[in-house]
Order: sequence, then structure tokens, then C-alpha cells
Amino acid sequence: MTLETLFPLRIAIFDDDYYALKWNTALVMRDPRTTVVIETLNAGDLIQQMDEVDAIDIVVLDMEYNDEKWPLPLLLNEIKSKYQAKIICLSQYGNQKILWTAIETGVDSFLIKDDVRMSIVPALMKCMFTKHVISPSIKELIRDLSTEIWGEYSVIPKWIPNPEMTPQILTAFWMRVFFGMRSPIVAEEMGVANGTVDRYVNLAYGILPNNLGDEDYLFGLDLDKYSAEDRAFLLFTLPPSN
Repeated sequence: MTLETLFPLRIAIFDDDYYALKWNTALVMRDPRTTVVIETLNAGDLIQQMDEVDAIDIVVLDMEYNDEKWPLPLLLNEIKSKYQAKIICLSQYGNQKILWTAIETGVDSFLIKDDVRMSIVPALMKCMFTKHVISPSIKELIRDLSTEIWGEYSVIPKWIPNPEMTPQILTAFWMRVFFGMRSPIVAEEMGVANGTVDRYVNLAYGILPNNLGDEDYLFGLDLDKYSAEDRAFLLFTLPPSN
């Protein structure tokens, strides 16, 4: 059995920030390794929908939500009672109180949104196959807690765009590959000729295989099985090598 036979992993995403929810849902759905089975802005809806699906591999949970009805410890314990799913905490800012509550309740990993950015799926892959994962902004908070509850943990590097991709290449790639916009529409948005968009995208295809990205985060994927567009997307979302 290969890792690819486990894909797509089934992901539940809860975030009460509409734009953050849609952003991560789009990234998860765009990646061949993952699919979204629950997408919700409401903690109560998350619990209700978890009762209606057959299986979940990972729950991606917003930490800074309105907890009037579902305080964080109650929500985390309720999720843990539903499935043996990995619980991945996403935080906009991160603070010791929230981090401690998450660790004490037994979550698997804790990530800062701005650290992860485009690499949400590689981060989820790391969290799925590694016991405890944090993003760089959490390292100092973990040390300050002086806790050994987690013992060892892994740190996923902060995602950055490939520095060889100019703003024009990045914009064309973003619209064409991530959002799936046709070249004429992208050209109109950018104020360039259709052929220029295709040239920019082809340049991105050439740059990305020489990326600084850490291919360990592909987790067994055979890139030769995918189209040039899908390969480029996967490479684009990789965290940088340490």
C-alpha cells in the first residue's frame, strides 16, 4: 500500500471568518490529496454535520471564534468524541491561553494562518503523518509554556512564494492555475495580450521544478501522474526547504 491509496483525505473545516474559510476550502479542494466533507462558519453546525458524515480524517479548527455557546474546551472534547480524526488548530494570532487549552485538550497540531498561507495542504499532510506539528510563530509560545505535554514536535517552515517568480508571472499563474480563469480573461484583467499570459504561465512551469520547496511534503505523490498544471500547483504550495 502506498500513501496515495489513502487519498483523498477527508477534511472538515470550521472558521467563522468567511474569507479564511473559502480560501482554505479552495486550496483543499484544488489539491488531489484532499477533499472537503464539511465546510462551516458555525461551531454548532460543525458538530451537527459531523454526525451526518461517515468518516473524517482531519478537522481544521479556527481558534478565534465566538465561543458563547461552544467554549473551546467543550468544542474540542465534543469533536474528539465523534471520530478518531486529527484536530489541527488554526489561529490568526496565537496566544498562550488558547495554545495551552488546545494542548491540554489533546489536539494534534497548532498552526498560525499567516505562517501557512498557500501551504495549508502540505501542512495538513505533515500533521496527518507526524504526531505534533507547529508553525514557526508558535515555537516561542511553546517554550514559554514550559510544558512537556507534547514532548517532541515538528516545525513546518513558513510558506513564501518562489522568489524567481516576478509579480507578473505570479499574477498570471495565480489566476490561471489556482482560480482556473481562461487566458483571455486573465489577459484582460492584467492588461496584456493572450499570448503573454500563456508565456508567463509556461515560465512558471519552468521555474517551479527548480523551486526551493521541500518535496518531502509531497508525501509519496508521483508527480509524473499529474498534468503540468497540477504539478505546478503542488510545487507552488510546498513550504521551503530548511
